[in-house]
Amino acid sequence: MDESLQDILDQGFESLVHFLRQHHLMDDALFIDSTKILADANKYSFVWKTNTIRYQQANQEQLQQLLLEMKAAYPSLQIPEGSNQLEEVMTQVETRLEDLAAEVETTKTVSLNPAKQERRTLKSKLGKLNQRILKKKVYQNQLELLGSRNSYSKTDIDATFMRMKDDPMRNGQTKPGYNLQIATNHQFILAYNIFPNPSDTRTLQPFFQSNRFLIDSMKTVCLDAGYGSESNYTYLEDQHLNLEYLIPYGTMLKETSKGWETDEKKVQNWYYYDKDDYYIDRKFQLEVSHLS
Repeated sequence: MDESLQDILDQGFESLVHFLRQHHLMDDALFIDSTKILADANKYSFVWKTNTIRYQQANQEQLQQLLLEMKAAYPSLQIPEGSNQLEEVMTQVETRLEDLAAEVETTKTVSLNPAKQERRTLKSKLGKLNQRILKKKVYQNQLELLGSRNSYSKTDIDATFMRMKDDPMRNGQTKPGYNLQIATNHQFILAYNIFPNPSDTRTLQPFFQSNRFLIDSMKTVCLDAGYGSESNYTYLEDQHLNLEYLIPYGTMLKETSKGWETDEKKVQNWYYYDKDDYYIDRKFQLEVSHLS
């Protein structure tokens, strides 16, 4: 987004918050939630990071094998260390091809001309090398576009493939979209941000940082368990000391259920010995007590 447009939006939200407070239409509790919005992109235009990494490794292996074959065909070829100097190899081969062309011209009458055979082989290898270099650049560009994401769309490189909340086919198909974060109070939208990553856990910190003026004016922030993580709790404790935050962790509701509390496989339900800092299974302790 253009910086000038972003400044206008920020000023607009600040004015809205000021107006609502002035007319007592909002309080000091902020509610943050998210939804997925579908991007205007081809749903089959995906680029996956795992595939890109795999293709890049395969291309590198084929590239190394090709260099060995070129070295066998042209023993004087100097292959520099590092794969970033392949253009130097191409220059050497092109120079050699020029020499071979001159040699072929002077030995036209020779049957089974070795210079002509070497030129044919090197031309073929040079074409393959050029293809491998182009593929190498393509994969590098894809990884740069991916960044920390696992995918993106070729027709909208900012969109990431994620599962939408609306799934009519009920097959969990991923589609290109964005993660929309919205902060509200009394049903007034006070701030929003759009993120390319599908996980809410990774959006909390950048959302708070980009809307610091709003967060600092609140006393309480409420979010669901999708935002609960150790890194987020640590961030809030360190950066927002005066803010009361209500964020349950992922297994909070399960841990309060009867099934969880009576599950003997859960370490939390074992006996804990604070002195030596270890847990012991209740059944095992009862058996030992009985035997003694």
